Amino acid sequence: MKILIVIHQFLPSNQAGSEIYTCHLAKELSKHHEVHLFFPEYDPQERQYQIVNGTYDHLSYTQVLYHRKYFSLKGTYLNRKMDKIFEKLLDEQKPDIIHFQHLLHLSTNFVSLAKLRNIPILYTLHDYWIICPTGQMLKDNLEICRIPDQCTDCHVAKFLNFIVFRHFSLRRFITKRIPDFLKPILQKLIDHPNENSINPIHQQSMTNSGSIPDSYIKKCLQMISIAKVKRSLDRRRKHMSQICNDIDLFIAPSEFLKNEFIKFGIPASKIIYSDYGFSKNLYSNIPRSTSDKVRFTFIGTIVQHKGVHILIEAFNQIDSSKAELHIYGDLTGWPSYCSYVQRIAKNPKIIFHGRIENHQLREALMSTDVLVVPSIWFENSPLVIHEAFLAGIPVIASNIGGMAELVKDGLNGLLFEMGDIRDLKSKLQMVIDNPTILKSLNHFPKIKSIEEDTQNIEQIYYDLTAKSKRID
Repeated sequence: MKILIVIHQFLPSNQAGSEIYTCHLAKELSKHHEVHLFFPEYDPQERQYQIVNGTYDHLSYTQVLYHRKYFSLKGTYLNRKMDKIFEKLLDEQKPDIIHFQHLLHLSTNFVSLAKLRNIPILYTLHDYWIICPTGQMLKDNLEICRIPDQCTDCHVAKFLNFIVFRHFSLRRFITKRIPDFLKPILQKLIDHPNENSINPIHQQSMTNSGSIPDSYIKKCLQMISIAKVKRSLDRRRKHMSQICNDIDLFIAPSEFLKNEFIKFGIPASKIIYSDYGFSKNLYSNIPRSTSDKVRFTFIGTIVQHKGVHILIEAFNQIDSSKAELHIYGDLTGWPSYCSYVQRIAKNPKIIFHGRIENHQLREALMSTDVLVVPSIWFENSPLVIHEAFLAGIPVIASNIGGMAELVKDGLNGLLFEMGDIRDLKSKLQMVIDNPTILKSLNHFPKIKSIEEDTQNIEQIYYDLTAKSKRID
C-alpha cells in the first residue's frame, strides 16, 4: 500500500509529541508499505516554497520551505501555492490513502484535493487547531476559552485586530464607506499604528464637522476591527466544518479530545478513540540512579501553555536541600518566555538542561523520581506521561484534559488544580516529606506498543480503501 503522511512540521528540527509519534508510526508502517512524508520546514533564509526531497531515518519525504508570514486569518489555513505543490505531489505519488497528522502551515484544501481524487482520508487529532486558531483554546490572559470560535481575546484575534488597519480591505472601506470627515483620522491610524493595539489619537482633530472626541474615534475603530475578527472566525469555523465533512475518519488519542470534537459537530460515528503507541523497548527496564534528594523533572517544549512558570514558582518555595528540579527543553524556541522562566527561577536547585534529543530521553528518565506536567491547556494525551509510566516513574500533573485521563490520583501519580501554584507546591512537598509514597504510586496502565498501534491503523487503512473502492 502507498501511504502519504502529512504533518505540519517534522524531525529533526521539531521534536514535539506529534512529530515523534508520526516518525515512529511511519517507520513501523514502512516495514510492510511504501510510506512518504510531506511537511513544511520553516526557513526564512531560503526562497519560500522551495521543494526539498530527501530521507530521514530511512523515511522518504518532501518538504516545502516557508517563511511563516501571515497577513490574514484565512492565510493560516488556506494557501493556494501549497495547494498546487500538494496537487502535483498527489499526481506523482498516487497514494492509496492519506493520513493527515496536522495541517497548520499547510492548507486545509489538501482534504478537498484528496477527495476529488477519491483518496481515502484518515486524520489523527493532536490538538484543537481545527476548532481554535491557537490550537490550545487559550485566551491571551491564559484562561481556557470554552467558545473558541467566538473568542476575541486570544492572541490570534489581537493579531487580526492589529493587521486589519494595514490591510487593503480596510483602506477600501475608508475610501467608500465612511464620512469624509473621518477619513484623515482613520488614515492616520493606518499609517502609524501602535504595535500593541489600536493607536489612540492624542490630540483632538478639528474637522468641518467640529471636534470629535478621541475616545469616540478609538471606540469606532475597535468596533470595526472586532466585527471583522468575528466574521473571520465565523468563516473559519464554517470552512473547518466543511473540511471535516470530507474526512473519512478521525482518530482522537484521548476521550476528552474526542468529546470536544463531537461538540464541535463531528458525528460520533466518524471519530474513534485510540491512544498512541510506543516503542516500549526504549523506556522499559531503565536502570534508576539514586539520590539523597527527590528529583522532579519537566520534559517538553518550554512555552507558556506548558505551564513551566507555574512549576518554577511552586518549586521556588521548596527547601533546596531536599529536592531538585530538572528542566529539559529548548531555550531558544520562544526567547521571551524562555528568558522569563530562567529569570524567575530563584531556587538554586532548578537546573535548565536545554534541548534534549529524543534518543537522550532514556538517560534523563534514569535520574528522575517524579515527572511533572504542569500544562495550563487541555493536553491531548502527552507522550511524556506514557514514557514515564513505561519507565516506572509516577507523574504529578494538572487535573484537566487528557492528563487527568492518564494520571490517576493516588495510584500512579498526583493531580493538582490546574494553574494553582499553592496546590502544586503542596503536592511537591507531600512527596518530599514522604518519599516512600513513590513506591505506592506504581499502578501504571497498560501502554499500547507501536506495533499494536500500527496493526490497528493498518486495518483502518484497509477498511477505508475498501469502502472507497465500493463507492468508486
